Amino acid sequence: MSMPPNKAADEGAIPAREVPAQTMPIPAVPPPADAPAPKRGPATPILAALVVLLLIGLVGLIVHHVPYHNHSEQRAAEQSARIEALERDLEAKNNEAERVSGELKTAEVCLDAVRGFFAALEELDLKKITKASHAVQKRCADYEIS
Repeated sequence: MSMPPNKAADEGAIPAREVPAQTMPIPAVPPPADAPAPKRGPATPILAALVVLLLIGLVGLIVHHVPYHNHSEQRAAEQSARIEALERDLEAKNNEAERVSGELKTAEVCLDAVRGFFAALEELDLKKITKASHAVQKRCADYEIS
């Protein structure tokens, strides 16, 4: 379908039914010519390698920490149980040490009585010998003297 010729169109006026085509505005500055890409400095590959190494290290730390994190609670419980067992052993050893210390004091008292008996024998005094003999029997009652 063609339109009949219009007198206004001949004169340069825009017909009522036609819409003018949208055109892009003309830029004030001409587009730049293909400029060369900026050169990268010598530090760029070094920094890139450093970033990669740090990321690998971070992943390694995460991989190493995550599996053992759950075991840390189990290890803490085991160590706590071991500490309690060692505390019981320590208490038993302390009790044994106190018992042996008491026996040593008793043995020292007995030894002093025996020394007193031999001192009385050297003096050849029957009264002192009898008294020292009773002291030995009394103080050394826990020990078998042969």
